[in-house]
Amino acid sequence: MYQSSKGDVCVKIFNYILSTIIILILVNLLLFLLQNIFKYDFTFNFSNYVILYCTILFSLVTIKYIYFIINSFFKKYLFHSYFILKIELDALKSKILTILDIHELSNLVVNTLYEILDINNICMLVYNPDSQTYHCASSSGFSVSETSRLYIPEDDLLLHNVIKNKNIIFRDTVVKSLSWQEASIVSHSFAKFRSHYIVPLIYNESIIGFMGLSCKRTGTLFTKRELIYIKGFTTILSLCIHNAIAFSVLKKKNEDS
Repeated sequence: MYQSSKGDVCVKIFNYILSTIIILILVNLLLFLLQNIFKYDFTFNFSNYVILYCTILFSLVTIKYIYFIINSFFKKYLFHSYFILKIELDALKSKILTILDIHELSNLVVNTLYEILDINNICMLVYNPDSQTYHCASSSGFSVSETSRLYIPEDDLLLHNVIKNKNIIFRDTVVKSLSWQEASIVSHSFAKFRSHYIVPLIYNESIIGFMGLSCKRTGTLFTKRELIYIKGFTTILSLCIHNAIAFSVLKKKNEDS
């Protein structure tokens, strides 16, 4: 399961540094006002030491509130959407490169994306050539009974649109481009996966799987930049899935022989 992130650590360090700088500015501003505006003689005597200690106490008390304000602002409006997401996806790329078990790989990816994307539902489906269907390799936000029904045949209309576009498709955009009958079928498939987005996993121009992503827990959609990061991540993910499937096939052959 997803733990403390590199992106979170970077943001905390940045926010602590920025909070300290703001405190130093406030302290120097206070000293400037005392010396230049109020013409206070700041020689080191008992009363000045009291002022100095009060200033230090003020700094210690207020720094956590200043940190909270800065952290909330940057994490909500700047770092959370872009900076943290990019760092987390890059870190996840390095982790999955060494995994050759398809179940371990899919669980790690799904559980991590579920947390860092802050979404309600996610599922990953991988193509099974024996049954000619895409079956669920891992999911989050679904019950056990729902997960067993997360599969789709290769001739499904939704997959036809995925293969046609070979890009992340958004539910509302796809539905508007179809006839009423086709839109009804595709909408049913999106509802089945509780997804607003279908992210194809492409290897050598073939769709070897896809991920279904809901919108964020806040109800907002992904930005263009976030979708670019997600698409970039799937390039490595598709390669890792291909390697894991090839390894499992080779392992089965060795066991049978």
